[in-house]
Amino acid sequence: MDALDLRRALVERLVVRRTARSPSVVRALGDVPRHAFLPEISPELAYADRSIALIVEEGTTLSSASQPSMIAEMLEQLDVQPGNRVLEIGTGSGYNAALLAYLAGPRGQVVSIDLDAGLVERARSALRATGFERVRVLHEDGAGGAPEWAPFDRIILTVAADDIVDAWRAQLAPGGRLVLPLTLHALQESIAFEGHDPMRSVSIVGASFVALRGSSAVVSHEIEVGANPVIRLRAGEPSSIDRDGVSLRLQSTPSFVPLEGIDVDDLWGGLDVWLDCHVPAAALAMADGSAEGTYVEDWLSVAHDDGFATTIALCRDDAIALFLRDRRGRIHLACYGAADELVGAARIAIAGWTARGRPSTRALRITAFAQTAPQFADTLIEKASVMLALRWSFPSSG
Repeated sequence: MDALDLRRALVERLVVRRTARSPSVVRALGDVPRHAFLPEISPELAYADRSIALIVEEGTTLSSASQPSMIAEMLEQLDVQPGNRVLEIGTGSGYNAALLAYLAGPRGQVVSIDLDAGLVERARSALRATGFERVRVLHEDGAGGAPEWAPFDRIILTVAADDIVDAWRAQLAPGGRLVLPLTLHALQESIAFEGHDPMRSVSIVGASFVALRGSSAVVSHEIEVGANPVIRLRAGEPSSIDRDGVSLRLQSTPSFVPLEGIDVDDLWGGLDVWLDCHVPAAALAMADGSAEGTYVEDWLSVAHDDGFATTIALCRDDAIALFLRDRRGRIHLACYGAADELVGAARIAIAGWTARGRPSTRALRITAFAQTAPQFADTLIEKASVMLALRWSFPSSG
């Protein structure tokens, strides 16, 4: 297949999966050549639904070209209209900036910012070569936005943030929309916000992005435990985990505690975020999905994205409990070490989620307050610049 056929096949998959839904997003994905922004890889890989690392230092990915399905989801969240002024933080390859320019049209304006000078030059070259030279690519710290070009109707981050910094809110036009992958505790969620103070979520989608760098850089939430394979744990408070102790425990035979009435769809359909917000010990666990090992072979995952098996874990001190699935699809906690407290915390959280009607993430509303006091929240998460108030609605009976 040539590049055009590969691109059409990818778009068809995204449409079938409902990650690309609106006609404008479908057209943009079908017309903008992703492979032109990733010349170092084959067209077959460029049009696979996977992310591509652009900068890797000491085994850590600092910049990547996002997975096409995630790009489509966030474009749907952003809802760019012809003539919009758009700010993108995290230029990367420049592909997403081209999509934004396509959606904003010739009357619109797209400004894209990246901290890496090499990526800026690379993106400028690719944008010129593909006819999107009108995109302004700035070598700046994204935390400051682009005040000289503000206000913006749409602002999007393609890197994970720990906070909603003042500059982004200040540069958002009245009636505008901000979309960013925001870390709650352990989990990242791509959240579309509207308003200024407060900002209210209008859409929430699970996400996993490299961290924002610069003056508002995200402090690492990740540690590695175990061996053969190594597990990457993303936790709200990684310092509370005894890395060596957990690694030692993972070498032992686990005890299995069944969680009656919980299946895979429950775990990834709302329980994951509920646990993240109600259990301080909750973490996201990721490992090489192709590796052999007792704690990886039966991991339930989101589809082994990019070859990684992913599950929810509960970790404290030198104990860890992994949410695993048996061959009948039933969910258990695989417990390593003295995990009784972790099991108890999981049961209490699941009971609370069940009493609330087992709400999915679609039932979650997040309000970000900069100065006004939050009210009527199920839980609060304090960030440096804002307070996040989270509330789950009961599922509709109709």
